Order: sequence, then structure tokens, then C-alpha cells
Amino acid sequence: MPKQFSDAVQGFAGVAREGMWSKLPHTDSPDGDADLVRRYPDRFLGYVSLPLPHVDASLAEMRRGMDELGMCGVAMNCSVFDRSIAEQEFEPLYVEMDRRGAVLYFHPSGNGICSPMVNDYGLGAVGTLMEDTVLALHLIVRQIPHRFPNIKVIISHLGGMLPVSLNRLDQINFDSFTVICPSHPASPLAASTATPSDTVHLPPSCAPGRPSARDSCYQAAIGRCC
Repeated sequence: MPKQFSDAVQGFAGVAREGMWSKLPHTDSPDGDADLVRRYPDRFLGYVSLPLPHVDASLAEMRRGMDELGMCGVAMNCSVFDRSIAEQEFEPLYVEMDRRGAVLYFHPSGNGICSPMVNDYGLGAVGTLMEDTVLALHLIVRQIPHRFPNIKVIISHLGGMLPVSLNRLDQINFDSFTVICPSHPASPLAASTATPSDTVHLPPSCAPGRPSARDSCYQAAIGRCC
């Protein structure tokens, strides 16, 4: 994102610092992000992206990004080749992030949760919210926030549909959670309370007639976590 555009967005939304990440690990992009963070430390924070699904290479890139490039945390998509990032094979990443007390930012992959009910109708904008929602529930079912409490998790787009679904999940589906994971320590509502979410920042010229983005809790979470 050009710094001039970023300045306009930050000024409009009242944002102090902006988090950046590249979707292309092992390119010049992460190093370029790190250079921008070094030049404007009061304006930008950087996340390191990982070469998933390769866990060992991802651990190496995490160490490089956080130890050498000064990134404040990790950014991952909600799924990897149509597999949830909450699956057990990726747990070594959570172990390392928990050890570091890292910030972990999740963003949709754009796969419409692999559903023809979404993708065949061109409902990509809704599919991203579904990805956010399902990923948050995967994290809860897998007890990732409970088992790795030092990770500061941020989920895109206000957590998708999770905020309006939690009471229903508590009242109707909590038994399903306990069947899948009998030792689950808390209801979905209780398990989600420590997970910040974000909203999307768009200046008025990009989103005419849409509500203001001034109520962002994403940047507030960034300020607390980093």
C-alpha cells in the first residue's frame, strides 16, 4: 500500500499505527515491509507471512521475520489448500508463537469455505465472513486460545458472523462442542472473549455512502498487542 494512501486512511479513521503483511513469503515483500517499519516506526507494524503448509520452513521464516526483521507477529490465512489452519499438523506453529507471546492475525483465503453454495453464486464477499466465522469456531473447538494463552489472536472483519452467533452457539450447539472435545473448558461465548477482531478501513472515496470505519477495534488490538 503506498504510504500516501495509508496516510489518508489512517487520518480518516483516527488510526495511530497500521499493521502490514505480505501474502508472498520468501520474496522481497517481507523485507520491504520491514524496511518501511524501520523508517516509520510510529506509523507501521509488520507481520511475517509463512510458507504454509510447510511447517519446518514456516518456523524458520517466523524466526527470521521476528528476530531479524523485527516483525511484531505472524499473519496466516484461515485455511491452507482447503484445510483449516487449526488442524493438528500446524500445532508446532502455535507452540512457537505461544513461546514468543506473538500476535497472530488471521485473514480469509478467499475460497468461500470451499462451498458451491457460496462460490457458484459469486458470493465471495460473504464467503470471507464465513471463513472468519468458521476459523474462529475451529480455534475454539481445538482449544487453541485455551492451550496457547500467550498468543494474541486477531480475526478479520469483526470475527465474521461470530458476534451475532455466540449466544445461539452457547444455547444450542455447546453439546456438539463437548462431543468433539470432551475436555473443552468453556462455552463458545466464554472462549471467544479474549480474541480481538478487526474491521476493514476504507476512506470515503472508496466506500461512498457506507458507515464510517472509525469504530475499528483492530487497530486498538494492535496497539495493545505490540
